[in-house]
Amino acid sequence: MAARPDVVVLGAGVSGLSTGIRLVESGARVLVRTAAPPAHTTSALAGAMVGPNLSPPGDTGLHPVRGPRIVVRNPGLDRFFMEAPMAPTWASIFPHGDHVVLGGGQRRSDDTTPDPAEEADVLARCVAIEPALAAAEVLEHRVGLRPGRAAPRVEAERRGDALVVHNYGHAGNGVMLSWGCAREAAALALGGTPPA
Repeated sequence: MAARPDVVVLGAGVSGLSTGIRLVESGARVLVRTAAPPAHTTSALAGAMVGPNLSPPGDTGLHPVRGPRIVVRNPGLDRFFMEAPMAPTWASIFPHGDHVVLGGGQRRSDDTTPDPAEEADVLARCVAIEPALAAAEVLEHRVGLRPGRAAPRVEAERRGDALVVHNYGHAGNGVMLSWGCAREAAALALGGTPPA
C-alpha cells in the first residue's frame, strides 16, 4: 500500500503542477488530482508568455475568462509578437517550430465554443502585424477558460481539520506567475511563512 500523501493538489494545469513540484522539492509526498490530464487543461492552450504583470491590484472575486487559441501552420516565422497594453482584444503571435499560436482575446464568459467570427478577427489582427500569416492553414481553434480575478489568490485557510491553500485566479498570467505563486503556496501548505 502506498504511503498516504502529505498534500493533495487539485488541478494539473501550470499552477497545480508547479505547486506540486515545489512541494516535492521540499520533501512532501504529493498526490495530484485532476478532472483532465495536463494536455487537456487550459494551460496547454497557453501562449506561455513571460513579461510584466499588467493586472491591477485588488480582489473583486473569481470569474471565468475566455481565451481563444488559433493554431496555424508556420509560414517561416521565428519571432514572437505580443501587443500591449492588454485590452479586451489584441494580437499575439507565438511560433513553435512547425506551427504558430495566435491569440488576442479575453472576456468574461464560460463558453468554450469556437466562434468563427472571433477566429476571423484574431487572424485579421495577426495578419495586419505579420502578412506572412495571410495564407497560413488553420490547424486548430480551441477556447480555454482561465480562472480570473483582479489579483491571484494565494492564501491558506482552515476548514475543519484540513488546511486548504488557495492558488488560483491568475487569468492570462498563469505561466508567468506559476513558480512564484507555487513557492508561496508550498510554504503555506507545509506550515511555513511564504518567502518575501
